[in-house]
Amino acid sequence: MAANLWDEPETSEERERHSPTDYNEEPRDMKKLLCIVMAVGVCVIAPSALLAQSQKSSDANVQSAPQELNGGFFKIKIPQGFQQDPVDEPGVYKWRKDAGEIYIVAGDSFFQPPDPVLRALRNAAEKDPQIDEIKEIKLRGGRALLCKDKGSDQPNGLRAWRLIVFTDQKMMNIDFTAPTKDFMSYAPAFEEALRSLKLISPS
Repeated sequence: MAANLWDEPETSEERERHSPTDYNEEPRDMKKLLCIVMAVGVCVIAPSALLAQSQKSSDANVQSAPQELNGGFFKIKIPQGFQQDPVDEPGVYKWRKDAGEIYIVAGDSFFQPPDPVLRALRNAAEKDPQIDEIKEIKLRGGRALLCKDKGSDQPNGLRAWRLIVFTDQKMMNIDFTAPTKDFMSYAPAFEEALRSLKLISPS
């Protein structure tokens, strides 16, 4: 059974209930925490996933993107015009359309329960001046945190949306990136992909 990921954002009262005051760990910064979370996940999923992310496939090897990706515990629709880049790592998927990219890393999670990690990430994001928007998402069978940054002030710098999802046994990271100056032209496609994301309950 699939659960729609895109719910209404939590109110401040709801967030307060999900963020116990006895949690005393102070995260140092958003980027360091995100690196720790995804470094552990990538070690479980694919040892060379970070290397694969930095590699560019030649146009001759680019394949047409499927209408919908079934990742085992999740499904997501790929926006029209995005093409898949081959990545020889299990649980790693990449699509691009010109300068826009969608990059997914999915696999087993060491964080059980995930609530302390989500609280730490949210607390760090709220203190990061580069984060423009934070949204914690509740769903049946899992929880997620969406962080949208403001983008680089450099002419060719990148802007990103990052979604981190935890289920009982699994986790995944989805990065939506494009040059800051062009990002809003890709935003509708990224939004479409986000809204299509569904978690699949174990049978």
